[in-house]
Amino acid sequence: MVSCRVLLASTLALAAPIAAQTSAQIVTTLTSLTTKSRAILPDAQSISLVNGPLFIIGQGPIPKVINGFRDIVVTATNALAADDRQPIAAGADSDAISTAFRTFVSAHQEVLNVLITKVEFFLPQVGTEPMVAILRQDEGVLDTLTFSLIDKVASRASDITAAGNDLDKTLTAAINAFSNVLPTSKRSMRFARRDMVAVA
Repeated sequence: MVSCRVLLASTLALAAPIAAQTSAQIVTTLTSLTTKSRAILPDAQSISLVNGPLFIIGQGPIPKVINGFRDIVVTATNALAADDRQPIAAGADSDAISTAFRTFVSAHQEVLNVLITKVEFFLPQVGTEPMVAILRQDEGVLDTLTFSLIDKVASRASDITAAGNDLDKTLTAAINAFSNVLPTSKRSMRFARRDMVAVA
């Protein structure tokens, strides 16, 4: 016989995803993402020619920056897993979500723009490849989050779309900036292969 306690626990477990997607909790999640983005900023700003290479031994600000983005990816992924896909009606709740999302986008762009200016302090391949990897994860989950919010908050879809597009442009710029930092040996290898093809 199944006890009432077990039945109650099962019922609560099934109801959890629905309860997890109230407008207030969505705002809380977006606010958390904003806070996490701002927490990365001091470490991003401190990256220099002196401490950048310390990444090789797991020290300096770069590992902290990567872990900060990893935390954002996990938080956003968990939020998406709890998405009940129920729309939120126009009004104060929708407005609050839109405002919270735009605030997050602004904070995240600030960090990304700082990192773009610090590319020269990352060691080619050793430092840039982990950065590109986490930025691509960040891009993927935030794209999905943006589409989810557009579907849920139809009354503010245009605002969320505009903010999402702005964020995507900045993420693309950051990924491209780090992707373009190649070791000299790799550059030489590419040119050598091109010359071999031309001769053939």
